[in-house]
Amino acid sequence: MCPRSIAEVIQAAIDQAESQEKPERRSIPWEDGQLQLVVVNLPLEMLHLNPNSHRIKAQLASRRDLLISNDPFSSPSQDVIAGLLRATEDFDDLRMDLAERGQTEPGVVTRDGLLVNANTRAVAMRELRNTHIKAMVLP
Repeated sequence: MCPRSIAEVIQAAIDQAESQEKPERRSIPWEDGQLQLVVVNLPLEMLHLNPNSHRIKAQLASRRDLLISNDPFSSPSQDVIAGLLRATEDFDDLRMDLAERGQTEPGVVTRDGLLVNANTRAVAMRELRNTHIKAMVLP
């Protein structure tokens, strides 16, 4: 059996959530209004940290890291991005809050598994050995 792609895993999660009688939905700002999206559980290990995250943009720009510029989704690049996110202000507080209360707000991901929102949360949740993250998937 061949492994499923992240796009297939995401679509299966959306289909599963949509099949529920009352799936959890949240609104996000979208174009000229609000977009209602279903909340799904996605495997953390399949998602990619965003090299354009606003939290680390300045650090990445100052590094001029060729590794990340050439292949931002390779394991070494993702490790660098995770390290920069761990070094952000309040990371330890976020990790402690997640350990105590769990994830209360879903992240946002693209259909190909790029985290748009929740990059720092994803790193903290991985450290806490969580396997899944609640997220909304952009169209």
